[in-house]
Amino acid sequence: MSDQSQGPGWWVASDGKWYPPEQHPNYAPAPSSSHAMRPVAGLFRNAQHTLNVPAGGVVFREGDMGEEMFGIIDGQVQLQTTERVIAILGPDDVFGEMALVDSSPRMATAVATADTVLAVLNKHRFLFLVHETPTFALSVMSAMADRFRAQGRTNR
Repeated sequence: MSDQSQGPGWWVASDGKWYPPEQHPNYAPAPSSSHAMRPVAGLFRNAQHTLNVPAGGVVFREGDMGEEMFGIIDGQVQLQTTERVIAILGPDDVFGEMALVDSSPRMATAVATADTVLAVLNKHRFLFLVHETPTFALSVMSAMADRFRAQGRTNR
């Protein structure tokens, strides 16, 4: 039985059953927007480089090397490992930033769960935004911190 036969976003659990993300035993919901810092709302709408990803499309896979990060203009992206769903992200959220910060392989797979439009930021653009828009840097750090906190809560 393949992932595709269950529809986009369905993942098998250790019990051998397939679950949608919200019902998966290892599901950890993304932090609510009230906790997340969003001072750069709308920043990506005028992105120089965008990527259209259909529902079910993979943006990158766990273990891939990455040379860009992404900002969600429209749609939804699920970050997941082979073991669990890390976060479900929507417009103005960022992901993939760790590849630019430490040049390490991707820690998760990113899958569009709806038709999605992404702003693509390479390292040069990322550094420009960090330098010219300090709130952008704080927003990226806040997103990283929120995901790490959410993972810590589910690992206990």
